[in-house]
Amino acid sequence: MSKLKEIQKQATFAWSPLVDKPDLMATGTVAGTIGLDFDTSSKLELYSLDITGQSPQMTLKGTVNADSRFHKLVWLPSHAGQPNGLVVGGMENGSIGIWNPSKILAGEDAHVGTGQKHSGPVQALDYNIVQPNLIASGGNDSELFIWDLSNPSSPSAYSPGNKAQQSEITSISWNRKVQHIIASAYYNGNTYVWDLKARRSIINFSDRNRKCSTRSILWNPNEATSIVTASEDDDHPVIQTWDLRYINTPLKTLEGHRRGVWGLSWCPFDSSLLLSCGKDNRTICWNIEKGEILCEFESSTDSNHWNFDVQWSPRIPAVVATSSFGGNINAFSLQDVNPRAATPAPNALGVVEPVAAPLFKHTPSWLQRPVGAAFGFGGKIAVFGRRKPVGTSPGAPGTVAAQQRTIHISQVVTEQGLLERADKLENVLKQRNYEQFCEEKINASTSAEEKATWGFLKVLFDESSRKKILNYLGHDVESTQNELQNFLKTLPELKISSGDKENKQDSQQQQEDEQQQPTENGDNNSTEGGEKKDVFSLFKSSTDELPLEVVKNLNIVPISFPKDGDEQLITRSLLIGDFATAVQCCLRLGRMADALILASCGSTDLWKKTQQAYFEIEQRPFTRVLSCIAREDFATLVQSADLKDWKSTLSILCTYGTEENFKRLAGVLGDRLDAADDTEAATLCYICACDIDKTVNIWTRSHASNKESSNSELLNLIEKVSIFRSATNSTTLSNDTLASKYSKYAEILASQGHLTDSLRYLSALNTTHPSSDPSGLVLLDRVYRAAPNVQGIAPPPFPFPIVDVYPSGGAPRTQFQQPIQNQQQQQQQQHHSNNQ
Repeated sequence: MSKLKEIQKQATFAWSPLVDKPDLMATGTVAGTIGLDFDTSSKLELYSLDITGQSPQMTLKGTVNADSRFHKLVWLPSHAGQPNGLVVGGMENGSIGIWNPSKILAGEDAHVGTGQKHSGPVQALDYNIVQPNLIASGGNDSELFIWDLSNPSSPSAYSPGNKAQQSEITSISWNRKVQHIIASAYYNGNTYVWDLKARRSIINFSDRNRKCSTRSILWNPNEATSIVTASEDDDHPVIQTWDLRYINTPLKTLEGHRRGVWGLSWCPFDSSLLLSCGKDNRTICWNIEKGEILCEFESSTDSNHWNFDVQWSPRIPAVVATSSFGGNINAFSLQDVNPRAATPAPNALGVVEPVAAPLFKHTPSWLQRPVGAAFGFGGKIAVFGRRKPVGTSPGAPGTVAAQQRTIHISQVVTEQGLLERADKLENVLKQRNYEQFCEEKINASTSAEEKATWGFLKVLFDESSRKKILNYLGHDVESTQNELQNFLKTLPELKISSGDKENKQDSQQQQEDEQQQPTENGDNNSTEGGEKKDVFSLFKSSTDELPLEVVKNLNIVPISFPKDGDEQLITRSLLIGDFATAVQCCLRLGRMADALILASCGSTDLWKKTQQAYFEIEQRPFTRVLSCIAREDFATLVQSADLKDWKSTLSILCTYGTEENFKRLAGVLGDRLDAADDTEAATLCYICACDIDKTVNIWTRSHASNKESSNSELLNLIEKVSIFRSATNSTTLSNDTLASKYSKYAEILASQGHLTDSLRYLSALNTTHPSSDPSGLVLLDRVYRAAPNVQGIAPPPFPFPIVDVYPSGGAPRTQFQQPIQNQQQQQQQQHHSNNQ
């Protein structure tokens, strides 16, 4: 408990209910007292609590004189035409005084009006929290009036019914739940409940066992039929709670005061807290629900200076004010509710023993979290809070505690666009609409690199993938053939005699048949694996099959053999069948065409040697490419080709290479391009090689180099990898980098509540590999146990190491450690049973 400020005056008071001026307090000189200077004047003053100020005194903000002293003071909330409300006093002269606090603060004449109905002092006042323009007043001779201050300069009043009995009204309380119900307490101990609509008393009660006068009453802010009364009888200083449904006896009696109780105040922020003050010079804070004392306020040592009123601040939690006949209004903070700890003194042995600090047994609601949230795994969020009852005034006391406490669990989605793309990808993978998906990605791509990547991925699903690859490389077969035919037409015709038209057609058909006829080893026109057939049959003319008589009649130019020179020596080699020597002569003489023709007539070995010699002599780019094609030496082509011509190199592999060589050499070409930092070309080569690891390495390097990479870019990577893996029928991940990307993507899916999809990606991880990411294994275990459907997915291994724990004395292993496999099986069986 800590004292904040004080006002050194004998006065009754009322806290400001204003939201923008919560620290103001109105004070009125209390009736029935007189100061040491015998001053009999009356003043209405406004003070500010001014917590930040250094002075122990509250700051005076305004003052006005009053015609009479005050028995009771209330400050009405803001309402129509009164932004700062109205201050209303129950006066000693029997009137109702009305003041405008705005004018008091401005130093102007603040008196608004006066209501005169009572025949004696007005000792009780209260207002309707729903309609602040309505107040109730009570006085001597059971006089009870309801006032309408809609026109404060001329207030109107009426009596709610016939007088209950000839006794003084000591307290009035307006029901916090039902606005047409009020209660009035009488000095003789009776309490009456009035229905303003019916204009009559509907019930009355008193303690039949204790004949004591009632000084104060308060309605329970949460329960419409519950009310509290306080007895000022010194013989029975009790506080009683009543339920109007059972008025024969009080529900609870609080006994703590030693003399009569004068003031009650119910906490507007926590309805379980009730303040009381009495003639025993004690001010007590009760837990009304448990009926126990929580703490006690500081009090004067003079027993005659007891507090006659106590009030909670309606706007500042934990701030309380008391007013005493000793001439002080004190403001306290309940934040420090513990009494000052006594200084520990040494005992008889000279040892200072620590003093246990007293504990506050109740946590006020304003210190409790009114609302909170906690995120759970799988994108879940649990929110707790209070739901305000329907029809409750926001400023009504007790409404906070009356609110219903609720807990709501919901799914949080922060990546709606990403989830839509992820769902689309899952549908594509389930329905196997790979080519359509690739085509959509091609059309949506904004860069040439992305278009080419998706184009090559699409080709992998085509039966004629080689031909499609050639098209993407810019070598369309049909268009190339048409271009060559157009080029041939621009060249002069060769003057070659081929016989008549019919023989020419027969010769062309024969050549086509020979080109299409495979040899025994499966190759077209292959000369490997043995000696050539009759080589002269390759060059026989159309006259070889003609009858001798017909040949005689043909006009044929006579054949003459060379008689001298180089050709005569070469011819002599032919006459004796020495093709090897003849070829050597032609090569050295630079007669390449003759050497190749002669080699074709010799053995296969001669043909190969001649080809090799030809290609070594002719170093033109064309012949070097032709050499690799003719000898099927594609490895040399891949290793030696200029990387600028990678498309042509890949096209030759695509056209002439076998399936195995094509993938292997495409990968080698990709390695060279990757080493030269041409990652775009290298990626396409790796795709042709169906090399997921190297392709993914390039993709992940590009993704990692982008410091501003987003979840959308991660999904771009997952889309390409998923389509690539589907094309190559890959089931496991051997790439650690890709595994980490899968884990991150699975974590995003799990955080958005897509646990089943997340589990599918995590299940592709290689959980048995020593280098497996531990965080990925932990995530796999959590998702597996949280996912609603795990059918068809093997239970993951336990992601944490099992540590043997033994007592200090040691124990056999069998007593303190269960085998890991049995432990995992039990966990998995329990998880399956929970899902079922």
